[in-house]
Amino acid sequence: MHGDERHGTILQRILYESSLPWYDLLFDWTLSGMLSDGGRKGGEFFIVEDRSVGDANLWHGRYLLDERQVPHVPGVGERGGLLSERLAREILIVGKGINFIRRCLHDSEWEFDLRD
Repeated sequence: MHGDERHGTILQRILYESSLPWYDLLFDWTLSGMLSDGGRKGGEFFIVEDRSVGDANLWHGRYLLDERQVPHVPGVGERGGLLSERLAREILIVGKGINFIRRCLHDSEWEFDLRD
């Protein structure tokens, strides 16, 4: 690492602390299908919820990818994104699947078992 080691340590700490809320959003979506920012367009996360779409169209219309909110870091990932477009879409599918199981298959108690 180049430069003053103290500055690098401070920058790492700032990056870590500032990214925690975003990772909390990712965790909530991928493990429980919850959008803790409310799923509103222009929110903090790259997945938005259109609450006007009913359960009959949940898979194709209720949860959408807001490509403007996908994290971008120049030179990382596909087309400069921290997350590739493929990975962002897979993350969308994970949460949609959880919500589909709970709402459309009427299994509201379903959850991931991470003990194994």
